[in-house]
Amino acid sequence: MDQVGTSCNRQFGVRAQVLRTACFLLTKKQLMVQQKLDSFFRPKVPRLEEKVEDDGISGGDANEEDNVANKDQGAVPQKKDRVFQSAWQSKYTWLAYDADKKIMTCKICVEAKKSNAFTQGNSNFRTSTLSRHAESSDHQAALVGKSMESSFTKAIETSLKAKEKGVEVALKSTYWLAKEGISTHKYSSLLSFLEILDCPNVQELQCGANATYRTDVIANELQDSIAQVIREDIAKEAEQSSCISILADESTDISVAQMLVVYIRLISSTDFKPVTHFLTNVHVLDGKAATLTEAILKALRERKIPITKVTGFGSDGASAMSSDKEGVAGKLKRVNPNIISVHCIAHKLQLCVSQAAEKVKFLKEPNNKTYLSEEI
Repeated sequence: MDQVGTSCNRQFGVRAQVLRTACFLLTKKQLMVQQKLDSFFRPKVPRLEEKVEDDGISGGDANEEDNVANKDQGAVPQKKDRVFQSAWQSKYTWLAYDADKKIMTCKICVEAKKSNAFTQGNSNFRTSTLSRHAESSDHQAALVGKSMESSFTKAIETSLKAKEKGVEVALKSTYWLAKEGISTHKYSSLLSFLEILDCPNVQELQCGANATYRTDVIANELQDSIAQVIREDIAKEAEQSSCISILADESTDISVAQMLVVYIRLISSTDFKPVTHFLTNVHVLDGKAATLTEAILKALRERKIPITKVTGFGSDGASAMSSDKEGVAGKLKRVNPNIISVHCIAHKLQLCVSQAAEKVKFLKEPNNKTYLSEEI
């Protein structure tokens, strides 16, 4: 009986243990189901997470580890102020940033005088803000306008360059005529000849049915322009030269008007060699020394050449020019005593030849047939 009682108690204990385990598992399963139901039906609390949009540029969430810790603790991450990223300007070339006002602007929209957030100043530092503006109608219209303006400007520049080359041909042609002593009436004929030879850019002078720029009037204006540039260059060289000398002589033109031609000789600033330049050819009322002296001083003043820089004066042997008392040489020496007067060697040679010819009968009377027959 004792053994039967012991066996019954053992079986009852095992069954009780199994029953307790089954109840525990059932209770735990019910709790898990209840938790899932409670979690499903519980209202969700929105989390105010701040995530700086990143397009490959640094500057996202400042402290990711703190955010993870806050999530584990059930806390809400704190919002962080956004800042301008300088790398945006390499991607959006139209973007400008004012560090003092802390605003972004669009250079293209401002130039096109558009009215939007990026012309007034935008402080919403997001890449999505930049992307939306780049795709906006205002920005696209400003881009099209700038592109059209650029194309129009390039077309004008190309046209002007072609016209400039045509003007260069005209200038070189008139300069050649002047150097060769050919009348400007041949200017139009010269251009026509160049056109026959297929000289480039001659056609660029044709600006219309009537505007051909091939008349002698145009040639005279072009020569005046060239002369003005040459005068300015000579004046600049004279200013840079440490000293200069003057060569002057009287002459008469085809209308028998009395003229005074003046040359200057100076030291070149490039190779330090003496160079002679034509200065002027002016009309004078008479050949008196006072008139000629005033004409020379006026020519120097107009070109801002100080008389103190003049160290020499060359002329023919006429008393009105070479006299040290009342001649031009003497009057210039009163203004600048350092001037040295020189009798022109060419005039001296001409005087020697003419005086020697007076002693040779054949040279004195070259058309005397009697003398020729006697010599034969």
